[in-house]
Amino acid sequence: MDLFIDKNKILSEHQYGHRENRTTIHAVMEMVEQIAKAIENEECSVGFYFDLQKAFNTIDYSILLRKLENDPWLYWYRQYPSSKLDNLLYIYESGSVQVEDKVVHLKISSTNSIVNLEISSTAVSDSALYYCALRPTVKETHQPLNKNLLGDEGL
Repeated sequence: MDLFIDKNKILSEHQYGHRENRTTIHAVMEMVEQIAKAIENEECSVGFYFDLQKAFNTIDYSILLRKLENDPWLYWYRQYPSSKLDNLLYIYESGSVQVEDKVVHLKISSTNSIVNLEISSTAVSDSALYYCALRPTVKETHQPLNKNLLGDEGL
């Protein structure tokens, strides 16, 4: 698989995660080189940093697989920015289901300890946090943290 990806240049040269012989240290070294080059050329340099730790699945697969042996239901939730948590689907085996206008594929592989959720024909409007739970999750809607102190009169 890695040979195919490298041969067909599927991943960007700037992709460091999940690539052989590339680490975050290489990413930092490249960034420092780019900043040094910009300073040398009297150019401006801007960096954007994102904490993506929560974007990746950090579940302990041994717990997930043990749970699936006894109670195979998985509950998937979706949360759009500034919105409440919504139930996306619940499913107990690999398969495909229709959710809104999308086809959602779920593949459970106990041999590889992997649970994949694939959504067909995604668009920018599908950007959200997707959660997998091992049992129904209590959902609570919180009030916004900001408050309109001027009332309806506004500005």
